[in-house]
Amino acid sequence: MIAAEIFGAEWLDDWKNAINNGGYREAGKNWNAPLLLKFSDDTEIAGFYLDLQLGSCREIRFAADGDQQHTETVLAAPRETWLKTIRERKDPLF
Repeated sequence: MIAAEIFGAEWLDDWKNAINNGGYREAGKNWNAPLLLKFSDDTEIAGFYLDLQLGSCREIRFAADGDQQHTETVLAAPRETWLKTIRERKDPLF
């Protein structure tokens, strides 16, 4: 199976499924807030908005302009740091 293109729509769907079918159900059972994962140095993609509620991910999408105003938790890093995190299979949610 060919892996989905990183940061593509299929990749986002795969990521959401991995969150909902993995250890986050238990680890995030007390978390009830959106999360913004932001690229601090990328003008093409602002980052990702995750709607997390009590151990499940209800939505993952590309961040929109107003998301940061409505999200208390923002994790920001350069694009290359996010790529390294993904390649090394480190999960910023745990």
